[in-house]
Amino acid sequence: SYLSRVNYNFKDRYYVTASVRTDGSSRFGSDNKWGVFPSAAVAWRVSDEAFFAGLTPFMELKARASYGETGNNNIGNYDHYATINYEKYTFGGAAVGGYAPGRLANPTLTWETQKSFNVGLDMSFFNNRLSVTVDHFRSRNYDLLLNVNVPDITGFSNALQNIGEVKNTGWEFVLSSVNSANKFRWTTDFNLSTYKNEVVKLGPQGDPIISGGNITMIGQPVGMF
Repeated sequence: SYLSRVNYNFKDRYYVTASVRTDGSSRFGSDNKWGVFPSAAVAWRVSDEAFFAGLTPFMELKARASYGETGNNNIGNYDHYATINYEKYTFGGAAVGGYAPGRLANPTLTWETQKSFNVGLDMSFFNNRLSVTVDHFRSRNYDLLLNVNVPDITGFSNALQNIGEVKNTGWEFVLSSVNSANKFRWTTDFNLSTYKNEVVKLGPQGDPIISGGNITMIGQPVGMF
C-alpha cells in the first residue's frame, strides 16, 4: 500500500484534507492487482465568522463534508485461479482416482469499490454544556465480489465475479450534555442512527443470488433469509 495526504488549516476556520491511497493485492490477477482510492474532506467553523458573533445561544457551529473511496479484497486466496480436485469414481467394480476441474478461473477479478459521501454539523450551546452532532451519509458499492449463478453448461453452479451495486444511506444524531461540572460531574449522551441497505444492480439479467438459506435480490438488502 502507498498513501499520500495533504492537510491545510487556515486560521482554525477553514480545513481541507485530501489523500490518495494505492493498494495492491495478490488475490487478484496481475492486470487488476492495484486499486487507487482517493478521498477529500472540508470543514468550516462558521461560528468564527464576524456575522456569527452576535448570535446566541450558539457557542460554536462547524459544517463538514467529505467524499472517499475504499477497496475491498475480502475473498479467499487464489480465487482468481482455476483449480483441479482429486476425485474418486467406480470403474470395473473398483474405486479409481482421477482429477476434475474444481473451480472456474477469472483473470479479470478485481477490487470491490465503495464510494461514500457524508455531510454533517457540529453545534454546541450554553458554554459547551449542550452539544449536537448531525450526520447524513450515502455510499455505493461497485463491482461487488459475489458468487453468482452461471450456466450449467460450464459444469459449475456458481462462480466468483465482480458484479452488481449496493447503496447504503442513513442519518446519525448525537446529543450530549454536561448536567453538573462541579465536584460531582454528571454527563449524558444520547445517539440515534438509521441505516438502509439496498441492492441496486445484479448482473446483466438481474438474477437473484441464492447461497444456502440467504438470497440477494434487487430492491432488497443483501443476504436476506
